[in-house]
Amino acid sequence: MYQWTQPAFEASLVQEEPNRFWSLYGAAKAAKRAGNGQSAKTYFQKLLAMSPHPDHPERPQLAEARQQATP
Repeated sequence: MYQWTQPAFEASLVQEEPNRFWSLYGAAKAAKRAGNGQSAKTYFQKLLAMSPHPDHPERPQLAEARQQATP
């Protein structure tokens, strides 16, 4: 079911919304749900890299990214 969502989010990152928080988070979640752990980890790492000093560090999406981006 989730196999088609990862390419859709990846396309939005390249074509429409590069380096946007919700596009990166969506790509990470889609990759994770599709069983592509390495891609998910990469997207979560990119999400954290673009948010080094977030206004709300307790955001659930950032907490999940911190958890998923570590080895």
